[in-house]
Amino acid sequence: MIGARIETRRYRYPTAEPVLQAVDYFLWALQRTYEKHEDRFLELIWPQCSLVVDVDDTREAEYGTYYTKQKPLKAAALKVS
Repeated sequence: MIGARIETRRYRYPTAEPVLQAVDYFLWALQRTYEKHEDRFLELIWPQCSLVVDVDDTREAEYGTYYTKQKPLKAAALKVS
């Protein structure tokens, strides 16, 4: 194995990696829910989410609030600062 070449792939643009696009959309939808209190984009992908932890919302427990499929994250339920 001495001198064997290891092929690596380097992408310059997220369009080359669909997984990065999916993560970017999810994070954007979360940001929009928290900042603009608009959850319609998050609702589209919520069935694929298993857990979102809001560590800043300590109204229910000191470790934060957990949102799951059974307890979805909704803009109306968010803590207003």
